[in-house]
Amino acid sequence: MSAERFLSVLQSEGPLCDDCVHRPAGLTRRQSANQLGRRLQATGAIARGRGTCPRCLRSKTVNCLAVGAEAVGRPPNAMSPGMRTRDDRQWPVDAARFEACVREFIDGSGTSNGRKPDCRYASFDYCFNYFQSFRDTGKTSRLSNPENIQASCLQLGFYLASWGMLRGSSHLLQRSARHLIPVIELIAASDADFWEIDANRYDGSAIRRLVGMGTEVGRAIGSSSDTLVTKVMLGVFGCVPAFDRNFKLGFEVSAFGAKALNRIADFYEDHAEQIDACHIPTVDFVTGSPTGRMYTRAKVIDMAFFMHGAT
Repeated sequence: MSAERFLSVLQSEGPLCDDCVHRPAGLTRRQSANQLGRRLQATGAIARGRGTCPRCLRSKTVNCLAVGAEAVGRPPNAMSPGMRTRDDRQWPVDAARFEACVREFIDGSGTSNGRKPDCRYASFDYCFNYFQSFRDTGKTSRLSNPENIQASCLQLGFYLASWGMLRGSSHLLQRSARHLIPVIELIAASDADFWEIDANRYDGSAIRRLVGMGTEVGRAIGSSSDTLVTKVMLGVFGCVPAFDRNFKLGFEVSAFGAKALNRIADFYEDHAEQIDACHIPTVDFVTGSPTGRMYTRAKVIDMAFFMHGAT
């Protein structure tokens, strides 16, 4: 019944993005429209591709009736200008390579010990667990309170140091952890729904907010470095991959911004089932055991292309 209604909406109203189609189709969540749309695409009933939604005028994944369907005012198989189908998209890894890279990150190989509790990669887990624990209780504003500000700066600071952000010519090398107070204040003031953004929610609005947060983090920390800014956003929110040298090489992007985030949205759409199946728990600092908190989709994508770019 949901599929019939979904198709009926597209037939009567023409191409629509997931955000604009889910309510008319009787679906309660945008993600439900995304999942149903992908299933209908697999059957050949609709085409899905990146383009401008005629209703909200935003750059998103747009659903359009496929061959043999009578879309009002549009010929069969017509698509919005600029839409890219899955067939147009090529990726630097296949499913097997993606899985191998994630496993290599977690388990280690060669000179890397992987994500063992006392090794470098686990520094992300401890930072992420700290900030997300405030989110879990709805008390993120307290991150910058006098009783928490030092711990907040130290958690973020050690994670950044562990991931190379205090080496060489980095301006942070000449700073103490107190330099991070403006960043913590920015994090503490962020809207609750910003903490919900992950790779499965990269629509036009979310992408603009992510780019905006990147600009604000850069101002607060005193650097416009893609690597530093996105490592902060990854370690705290888990909302974007870290755009360091390895990730950029592996994912074949040159800079953090809307273009790269749209590319991540496309990659997630094409590999949603595999990425969603990566249930990787963070490591607890005290016990070294797995927690009930899972890595975000953006973190999974980060790990895979960090390892791919390192080879």
